[in-house]
Amino acid sequence: MLTRRDLLCTGSGVAAAMLLSQREALARGAAAARLPRFVDPLAVPPTVRAGHDGGIRMTMRPGRQRVHAALPDTAIWGFDGGEGPTWPGPTIEAARDIPLWIAQHNALGKEHLFHDSVDPATWHGPFPEFDGRELGQEQVGTPRAATHLHGARVAPGDDGFPDAWSLHGETITYRYPNRQHPLSQRAPALWYHDHAVAITRLNAYAGLSGFYLIRDPLEEELGLPVGLPYELPLMIQDRDFHEDGTQAYPAAPWVGNVQGAVAVVNGTAWPRHDVDRGVYRLRLLNAAQHRMFHLALDHGTFTVLGTDGGLLAKPVAGVRTVALAPAERLDVLVDFSSAPAGAKVRLLNVAPESNPPGPRIDEIMRFDVGQQRGHRPGLPGRLDPWFERLDPRQARVRRRMLMQRLRPDRPASTGNPWLLWYHDPTVPPGTYPAVGDGWRPGFWSDPAFVRPHAGTTEVWSISNPAPVAHPIHLHLVQFQILARHNSADRRRPAAYEGGWKDTVSIGPHETVDLVARFDLPDATPTPAPYPWHCHVLEHEDNDMMHAFTVV
Repeated sequence: MLTRRDLLCTGSGVAAAMLLSQREALARGAAAARLPRFVDPLAVPPTVRAGHDGGIRMTMRPGRQRVHAALPDTAIWGFDGGEGPTWPGPTIEAARDIPLWIAQHNALGKEHLFHDSVDPATWHGPFPEFDGRELGQEQVGTPRAATHLHGARVAPGDDGFPDAWSLHGETITYRYPNRQHPLSQRAPALWYHDHAVAITRLNAYAGLSGFYLIRDPLEEELGLPVGLPYELPLMIQDRDFHEDGTQAYPAAPWVGNVQGAVAVVNGTAWPRHDVDRGVYRLRLLNAAQHRMFHLALDHGTFTVLGTDGGLLAKPVAGVRTVALAPAERLDVLVDFSSAPAGAKVRLLNVAPESNPPGPRIDEIMRFDVGQQRGHRPGLPGRLDPWFERLDPRQARVRRRMLMQRLRPDRPASTGNPWLLWYHDPTVPPGTYPAVGDGWRPGFWSDPAFVRPHAGTTEVWSISNPAPVAHPIHLHLVQFQILARHNSADRRRPAAYEGGWKDTVSIGPHETVDLVARFDLPDATPTPAPYPWHCHVLEHEDNDMMHAFTVV
């Protein structure tokens, strides 16, 4: 019997699927071009907080939502916090160091919203060091769900582990301590999304994601906008739609590049938002499947306050363009106070041509400036007075990884997936000649090759020899970027990347060095496994995910 490791992609079938996908994309792109922009107001998800019992009850269920005035309502899967399912789900507000629990009930039904896109060959088998659930290939497309709180320091059983999913009618309760760091990592914008193995890409495309803000007294001490109207969570995605309003996702077999022609913010296509002449705090999140956004304003600049894991040590002002890979977040201020009443300020995407190619998106949304004076906070010179700079000299271990297809000379497919590779001198020479000697691939069904000791610091150097960027996400930890380098130069990260991170984009032919301390939540037993993976969701679903185990 052939295993996934033994399969070699047969070029004709892959090429035919790619050609069909390209034709469909062109048709959807033409349909998208007919949608007028800046017609619909920005939707702001409802906010939910823990009740007197310390918990929140939510239900994942099908629903319908207006995405654009020119389209019929769109079928979605959404999180329902009591006001009906929405895409994105409700913004959950937690408080620093105050635990809460969330009971996530699965009411998604018996058939997947994108049942024609399910590819059973993406089923990897379970990770062997976690007591997860088994399923056969015929069950891959069942509406399974596992809610991951992205960026949170939680125990493995509360992490939304890919093999720990629910079926229709089942409930999983997750417990979040909301204690990211003893002193630092203040006021982060985390986000929750589905993480069920082999169908994360489809569940996320259906709408299963939302913001999770950990509130901190420091925000008010600094005079930062907190809550509406001057703080706006903005989940930025790209989508394609059929004429009947349904979301368009490529049919099976699996494809590795899904980029839409329509910019969607908070579940609305190319929205507009009325703003006062004042300062707004934007919590930016790239929740796209694959697309990298380079965001800019056609009038004005950003002041960056924070990254994935919370506030920076000090603000970075005058930033004209910020790059956001899938799953990355930024906390920024935008000042509309000098704009005249009636001004139209567009949020743009100025990213270069993507590789692999996708439809061009140049506009994201528009801010319409009114006459009323708005919030005018002073900008402090220091944000997080307890910001901790991790010291790579304290690293107990330095590791080398890379990202590459199993057969680099052939296109990616379910038989030739993108993988995470580990440098291991014990691998016999010639084992993987196309990748090079001394490298071992990590399939999801393999045990962990990386086993950090709890509380210790490590430096990881992750290389990308391919022409395609990969955003890499580590569960459990917030790390810091030490350097980016290639064959020509070595450079420090951009100033606004200098904070706590849980996701980093590694560009083509680039290596990123990062430093992380593997602190477990209090009372977490070891061994404790956590995934790390590419956050291009199509890659993640097709084995570009492995796990490390903290011991």
